[in-house]
Amino acid sequence: MDYRHLFLRLTTPILIISFLISGCSSVSLGEPEPTEVEIVIDPAELITEQVTPKATATLRPTFTPTLEPTEGPTIEPSPTNTFDPFNTIIFEGKELMKNEDFDSAIAKFTEAIQMDPASPMGYFQRGRAYTAIGRFDDAITDYNFALNYDPNFMEALNARGVAWSQKGQNSQAILDFNKAIEMDPNSISGYTNRGIAYMNQENYEEALSDFDKAVELEPDNPETYFNRGQLYMLLGQLDTAITDFSQALAIIPDNVEALTNRGLVYVQKEEYELAAKDFSAAIEQDPTLILAYFYRGFSYIELGQTAEATKDLQYVVENSKDTDFIEQATKKLEELGG
Repeated sequence: MDYRHLFLRLTTPILIISFLISGCSSVSLGEPEPTEVEIVIDPAELITEQVTPKATATLRPTFTPTLEPTEGPTIEPSPTNTFDPFNTIIFEGKELMKNEDFDSAIAKFTEAIQMDPASPMGYFQRGRAYTAIGRFDDAITDYNFALNYDPNFMEALNARGVAWSQKGQNSQAILDFNKAIEMDPNSISGYTNRGIAYMNQENYEEALSDFDKAVELEPDNPETYFNRGQLYMLLGQLDTAITDFSQALAIIPDNVEALTNRGLVYVQKEEYELAAKDFSAAIEQDPTLILAYFYRGFSYIELGQTAEATKDLQYVVENSKDTDFIEQATKKLEELGG
């Protein structure tokens, strides 16, 4: 049975998120021409009162290559260090970020900015918090301020590129990643994120080149293999994709994303026993992973394991919020007499 139509619906929009048309120099329809960003207003003049952030829905697409910016220079003061209050506040904000208390982190970083409006670090960290909750325009503004005070702040360039890419403006993002790579030719985050931006533009040749470079720079980093494996999935090079996902799993055996994606490749290859095994391993790590239940259920159907398939598909119907999952699972349950 051919499930490719549903597989593509699940993977392609996730990986491409309105991101774009092939060609290294092309710009997608609807994407503004990339421009150099210049700050003409001193941001220190704008810090006049406490900013109360408003939370928005966090954008966390499933199984995308990681677009997280680097955290920037390490700041690890003791919370009781009264001799360095600015860095203590930054440290406290970063701890709030780790706990995903982003609103409190934003307030904390705003406090740091008010304490030292000319320091790029407060803007950079607040930009990271804004990025985490999907406030990309606010994040870009803060990264602009950070770069206004320190034009060589590579981490801020990379982070601004991430925000541009999350907004779907990948050509603009690539400008920032290019600059970050110029500053540090061995920047793993620069190559990884630029490769993702190229992939979102369907510029697969350039994306593959960047992912290859990332693997070369950090051959023990599972993320580099995972990203390249997703690209090979899009290119239809299924055996090569399996090799990369397997390499990622050799480094971190319980990586849910690598297990799930390798399982999806096995479904495309109609190797359902291997697919079911990967989905089961993924479910063991994340018992609520709808996608794994869904495809394990279809794999069980192909393997003639009706009872197991029925159980998985009923779980999808009862717990999924995705209408296509529910419709497809319901249809198969009816065919199975469930």
